[in-house]
This record gives sequence, structure tokens and C-alpha cells, in this order.
Amino acid sequence: MTPKTLQLQIANAPCSWGVLEFEEQAAVGYDYARVLDQMRSAGYDGTELGDWGFMPTDPGQLRDALGARGLSLVGAFVPVRLADPAALDGGRTSAIRTATLLRDAGFPGAFVVLADDIAASPERTAVAGRVGLEHRLSPSDRAIFAAGADLVACAVREATGLRTVFHHHCASYIETPDEITDLMDRTNPDVLGL
Repeated sequence: MTPKTLQLQIANAPCSWGVLEFEEQAAVGYDYARVLDQMRSAGYDGTELGDWGFMPTDPGQLRDALGARGLSLVGAFVPVRLADPAALDGGRTSAIRTATLLRDAGFPGAFVVLADDIAASPERTAVAGRVGLEHRLSPSDRAIFAAGADLVACAVREATGLRTVFHHHCASYIETPDEITDLMDRTNPDVLGL
């Protein structure tokens, strides 16, 4: 019997070029074409979308830009203030808009990469990388956070058929292994994964 060969495809993201959701894009000095050209030149097979508006938001233009370089679109990072119920409508709208672009550009297997809004909490930002139990959300706030994550993930699935995964991150409310486990225990695995 011949052993199967596993072929991995590796993707990158515009954030590796300094295109970050909490920085001024004008200060970056890279446009999307240059970033995509450098990804392809470095041997990557795909990319994440990056911040809304960095790459084309027209599905055909996005598909053409990626296709011209032989790149796939694997997902898109969508930060939402999940601990703030007042922010959920805007977060859900943003996630659906992003998922619709992924699907309509021809990437129905791409993931919406949901995350807490990074650095939105000065208290959590101050202890990033050193989070103790005393810095965690209360049980009731963890329930609110999880319900928000489920709400966004369900809305994405219902509107576009795309799957949502959660991205833990420093300077957010989901950073430590126990916070990740708690969130996954509280959410629906049929709509939200890691």
C-alpha cells in the first residue's frame, strides 16, 4: 500500500504587512496589489481578506485580483465587541457583509474569523499576556459574550452558508486557554468553531 501524501496549503494575511484594524492604513504604505504580489512571490497559496476596504469590496474585482495571482481567499477577520449587547447589531451586520463578499467572490469554503474587538477594553489591554482569574469576565458577562458570538455565527450561517470560527487574541476578553474552553463550552459547535 502506498502511503498518502498530505499537501498543505499555507495562507497569510495583510496584517503581516502591517495592515491592522487599529492602525491608519495610510501609514502602512502598501496597497493590496503589492501585498498580494508579495504573498504569491513568497509562495503562499491564499490570504485572509484583511480590513474591510483594504482589498476590493466588489466580488468580481476581488476574485480577479486573487485569481490573477493564483491565490485563494481563506477567510476574513471580523472583530466585534461581543461583551457589549449594544454593539451586536453592528457586529452582525459587519460579519454578514464580510461573509457575503467571501461567498460572492467565489470562496464558499472561506471562514468568518470572529474575534472580540481587540484593545477595546483598557483593563484587558493593560494585562495582555498576563491575564489572571481576577481579570476574567463575570459568569453573567461570559454568558452575554457567548450568546453574542452564537448570534453572529448563526446570522452568518443563515445569510450566507459560511462557517464562523473564533480567534482568541491578546488584549481581548478571550485570550487564555481557560477562557477559550469556557467560550467553546457555552457556544453552539454547529455554528462556531476554533
